[in-house]
Amino acid sequence: ESVMKAASPTVPMIPFAFVLSDGDFKPYEFVHAECESAAHGLELVRNSLEFLEEMRSLLMKHGVKDILGIHILHREHLGLEMHGTIETPGRADGELLLRPYTEERFQKFARDSQDGNTMHQVMWSWCRKRVPVSHECTNGCVDYCSHCRHCRNHCNSHREKLLPLQVEPDDSVYARLPEYDYATDKFILGLAADNRMGVLQEVRELIERHGLEEVVAVDLKHRHFQMPSGHVLLEERHIEAQESVMKAAPLTVPMIPFAFVLSDGAWKPYEFVHVECESAVHGLELVRNNLDFLGEMRSLLMKHGLEDILGIHILHREHLGLGTHGTIETPGRADDELLFRPYTEERFQTLTKGSKEGDK
Repeated sequence: ESVMKAASPTVPMIPFAFVLSDGDFKPYEFVHAECESAAHGLELVRNSLEFLEEMRSLLMKHGVKDILGIHILHREHLGLEMHGTIETPGRADGELLLRPYTEERFQKFARDSQDGNTMHQVMWSWCRKRVPVSHECTNGCVDYCSHCRHCRNHCNSHREKLLPLQVEPDDSVYARLPEYDYATDKFILGLAADNRMGVLQEVRELIERHGLEEVVAVDLKHRHFQMPSGHVLLEERHIEAQESVMKAAPLTVPMIPFAFVLSDGAWKPYEFVHVECESAVHGLELVRNNLDFLGEMRSLLMKHGLEDILGIHILHREHLGLGTHGTIETPGRADDELLFRPYTEERFQTLTKGSKEGDK
């Protein structure tokens, strides 16, 4: 058998499973460095640049680069059972157990399948010494995740790696956001009104299906100005003045993320608020624990090709009230600041008039 579990990056190891990220094959599963077949296979694959490029093109052509990848065969110790090998939850939390898929196990899991559990083949090989791997959930769970259709106890080890919601501040995320004009041109001008409303309706239905309509919004990701190195965009709430100011703050300031964008397949934060904002803290907890929602939102945005400009926003600005037109974001009172206020009827009329005169 083999056991998969978390290990420190300092442990000597060899990668054997790779996924496309930013156009390159990057490793996400490893085996101890003494595994000779993994070392040999890695050497053959990494030196076959034509194979890597052709595989990359093939996966992108069929739109499956986010779910299919390369696996270097190395589990000879699991034998040559007719049904291959099987991966199940391990004996401890956060572990996966890989064993020969014997006839006895095959019959047992076939009976379990009739009781409502599901099994999916998740690896395909064409080597005479190897046969495909199958997955089976063994605990009789009927609470399946929508991403892989395994029970939650089984899939969590996979999905927390595939679809994490990062909370630590990273100054590189904001720098990769599109400019305001690009984002608005793509979504507002580049999509017909019916198509745009159709996308937003799908987003609304997804949010409501998960009961997050009072917690989550979707917004247009963009940047207005450059961010100093080692800084992120932090919101200061001015409760009595009914406004918020966004400006650069060092990474060392205690903060809670509330705005997330897809980057390298993960939800990463780029806007933050001070830690005393209770609604942001509560909303973050609800969202980060809902792996189904995070996965489905990721898939929806990628389906429409909008993952670079749309993302998740945790609602937290109760102090701005419930104005008829919502809230409005404008340049702040100082350079490189943004000001958020209630979008009152007076401001609406003023800005509508300005829009007719050429302002956006």
